Amino acid sequence: MWQAVLSSPLRAAAESAARTLVDDLLRTPPDDIPDPWSAAQCALVAWEHGRLTGDPRHHTAAEAFADRAAALGASATMEARFIKGFVGVGWLFELMQDSADPTGPDDDDAGLDAAVAALAQRDPWPGVGYFDLVSGLVGAGVYFLSRPSSPQVSAYLEAIVYRLEESAEYLEDGIAWWGATVLGPDHVVSCFNLGLAHGVPGVVGFLARALSRGVSPRRTHALLEGAVRWILAQRLAAGPSCFPTYCTPAGPDGPARAAWCYGDPGVALALMAAASAADRRDWEAAAVDVALVAARRPTETTHVLDASVCHGAAGLVHVFNRLYQASGEAQLRDAAARWAETTLGLLAAGRWDGVPGSGAPLVAKRASVLEGQAGIALALLSASAERAPLWDAMLLSDLAPGPSARARVVA
Repeated sequence: MWQAVLSSPLRAAAESAARTLVDDLLRTPPDDIPDPWSAAQCALVAWEHGRLTGDPRHHTAAEAFADRAAALGASATMEARFIKGFVGVGWLFELMQDSADPTGPDDDDAGLDAAVAALAQRDPWPGVGYFDLVSGLVGAGVYFLSRPSSPQVSAYLEAIVYRLEESAEYLEDGIAWWGATVLGPDHVVSCFNLGLAHGVPGVVGFLARALSRGVSPRRTHALLEGAVRWILAQRLAAGPSCFPTYCTPAGPDGPARAAWCYGDPGVALALMAAASAADRRDWEAAAVDVALVAARRPTETTHVLDASVCHGAAGLVHVFNRLYQASGEAQLRDAAARWAETTLGLLAAGRWDGVPGSGAPLVAKRASVLEGQAGIALALLSASAERAPLWDAMLLSDLAPGPSARARVVA
């Protein structure tokens, strides 16, 4: 059962900050939103705020921003990706549906399903993220996991699992996917990536959810088992983090930052999802151990510089919140609270922008769930709420609360 991880007065401060961020964001006229992805995220924030708080004020705003996103999407050519692309906009619309249509998908749904499914047929995949959550196969999989069950949706999910199987590297220490890590505008490293956003942990997160849904059980379980085994084999002997950012044939990179996108917090989320799907207590123990290492990590070694969700303090609030709800480990609840205090301090100092100097329009920066004020508000709301959020399925963070969590805390 979900419970708020923040207690007074921190809870009140977090709720107030989130409400201010949401209200400020939604004062923007929908017609001033420049792109469909930003408009869809504004709709999500309004919708989730109302759902988590019971406040009906933003229902109309959510509809207005959703209408703006649909209009912009119909008149613009969007990239074929989850984050900032039509896959993610379609996922957001699906999430905000009040109920599935019992008569089946309409023509628009079927057309979008086919467009997303086409991503699995690209050969070779264009760019460095052919399999990842942000722009590749895993993102397409998250979209289809949100769709009502049907033979066609099941077939699309099976095709994604098959493509992942086809493109996997079968190694002595498990299964992984060769990709890349972007370290700067002109610095891309070909590697096995260990970030949830762009790497093998993201594949694990998707496969876990696909297995729970009954998608190609034998094939999916075999891939999941091999990928988890590979991730665990990459654990560093020592350092502030358990895992590196990436690995090449020359060996691992140094210790990773502490974040949702890269580092131990994201890896722990993936391992916990895998443990739940496959009913593996050993994987659960590994996930909790990695999470606790991340929770105890000295702040000065985390490389957290801003309040964003992607690689900032709000992301750690939410990851530790989810890991606590799933495991019942009190140290993870306490870590979420500490990072909530840090998030509020960074907000007060104006350090909310996850990509300062990017040149993106201010309204698009503020509307970003990953890098802007929208995501910070959602993370603070989720830490203060008495019901589970839904928005974070886009982060592969939507772990089910553990049934034995409260008993563990008492024990």
